[in-house]
Formats: sequence, C-alpha cells, structure tokens
Amino acid sequence: NIWLGTSGGGISKYFGQQFTHFDQRSGLAGRNVYAIAEDTSGAIWFSTSAGGLGRVEGNSIKDLSRAEGFPTVKIKKLMTDLQNRLWIGTEGEGLYVYNGHDFKHFGNENGLKGNWIRDIIQDLAGNIWIAKAGGGIAKLSEENAQFEFNQFGLDEGLPEDRINALIQDKSGRIWFATTSTGCGFIQNDSIINFSTKDGLSSQK
Repeated sequence: NIWLGTSGGGISKYFGQQFTHFDQRSGLAGRNVYAIAEDTSGAIWFSTSAGGLGRVEGNSIKDLSRAEGFPTVKIKKLMTDLQNRLWIGTEGEGLYVYNGHDFKHFGNENGLKGNWIRDIIQDLAGNIWIAKAGGGIAKLSEENAQFEFNQFGLDEGLPEDRINALIQDKSGRIWFATTSTGCGFIQNDSIINFSTKDGLSSQK
C-alpha cells in the first residue's frame, strides 16, 4: 500500500485501484499530516498539525500520545530503526524514541544540543543521525543500552548549523543539505563541503 499525508485532507491509503481516507471523522487529531512512518509489524505511525503522535489501527485512528504520556507537540519527522523503535523529531522539544512501551527524551539537557529536528536516519552501523535547525548534526551511538552523542557544528567544519536533510550513500558517507550554504558529507568524522564555488548551481 501507498500512504500519503496531505495538507488539509488527512491521510490517504492507495491500495492498487482506489483510495481509503482517514480524517477527523476517523479520529485524526488534525487535518494537516506532517510525517508518516511504518514499523516492521506494518503499523502506520503519523503526526498532524494538532500535535502529538497517532497510529492507524484497522479503519480507525488511535492517539498514542495521550494514552502513553507523549506531549502534544508538533512532529516533523518519524523514522523506525532496525530494532523497530520509533524515532520522533519535534519542533522545539528535541528528540524522542518509543520502544513500544515508553518514551525516552533527548534534548539540550542530556546532550542533543538543538531541539528543532529536521531529519533522522540510521546508518549501516546502526548509529542514529539527527539534522537540526540551529544545532547542526548529531550522531547518536548506543552501547549496552547507553547513548552517546557526537556533535558536528561550525567548530567541526559545517558551513552552517541549519541542516535540512540527511542521507547515507553506498560508501557509508553521510550527506547533508544546508539551508543556504550548499551540501556536503561526513566520513570518518571529517566534513567535506560543496558550494557554488565547487560547481553547485545553487547553495539553497
């Protein structure tokens, strides 16, 4: 199935020949859908303009945020990792991870350094990479259930600290896109930048 988040029309599911719609009559909290993710069980997770976190269950919507104690905050990015945990990037409230039972929060108070999340990916080694608006890039490593951040900002060589998108290539490099100074990649904790001086048609 193909799932589509709309601006004003809720969520639509396309399954080959027709669409099924989920809106406020189905229990959707807001009309504008910002992010959608699927976990390994096939469950569809989403966030809306009303804030909080929801899940499609059959032909209805369940608001997981209120049931599980997640704050009603705007979410712009959802990602499921190899352990089937749901990573949640918020607007101003940092990063959360949901393991199916409870939420863990990462913010300025425990090392994230930037609470406006723009993108989240997992690399081939299992590390979580977070792009932030105003906080650069963070690499989150986990060992024996302990998390550790490695930060990449202006001091480490980023051309700016407002990062919009991340992707990993087949060589293992983590590519990033900035707001106004081009793009680049991180490899072995070193940063290479590209701008119009290097042949880009635009830096935005």
